[in-house]
Amino acid sequence: AESERRPPDYVARCFAWERGTPIPEPLPEILELIAEARAVFNTGHVTGDEAIRLVAEARKRNVGKILVPAAYYTVEECVTLAELGALIEFSFSVLSHATAIGQTMIDSEKHRFPPVTLDHVAACIRAAGPERVVVSSDSGSYVLPPPVEAFREMLVMIQSCGFTDAEMRLMSSRNPARLFLRNGHA
Repeated sequence: AESERRPPDYVARCFAWERGTPIPEPLPEILELIAEARAVFNTGHVTGDEAIRLVAEARKRNVGKILVPAAYYTVEECVTLAELGALIEFSFSVLSHATAIGQTMIDSEKHRFPPVTLDHVAACIRAAGPERVVVSSDSGSYVLPPPVEAFREMLVMIQSCGFTDAEMRLMSSRNPARLFLRNGHA
């Protein structure tokens, strides 16, 4: 909500986990259900600090597969998330022209997401390591190309930063597949 520049009253109604407070209910139960089902826990769009604490709590509850949308996080936050065992995700959407166009996501208001630079994404990938990264299209928006084309563009962009074919396969295929293996842990 903050990245969409929503008004303060809207932001106040969104999920927030103040530092130094217990994990909010019903998250403990949700994390335990995810661990029991061996499902993937996606932290969603939270602050970097909240993501780090969520991943740490998920690990305490034996959640094995964790995906964190990380485009707006610092290099240091990405490294910490990777060290905690999460896979961090970077999508085409925030690197594309979609950030320049107001979009309606959940209400009639149109909001813009801040753009992310390719240099920032590449720095995060290098620091965290391609073995802890997932690249995706996130191309469900009407302003973006169809998912296959958006994903192709994402792969071209990331590879242009000097990543090898093997690293590209790891981030685009092998790492995502690990999330959905029944008995695997990312």
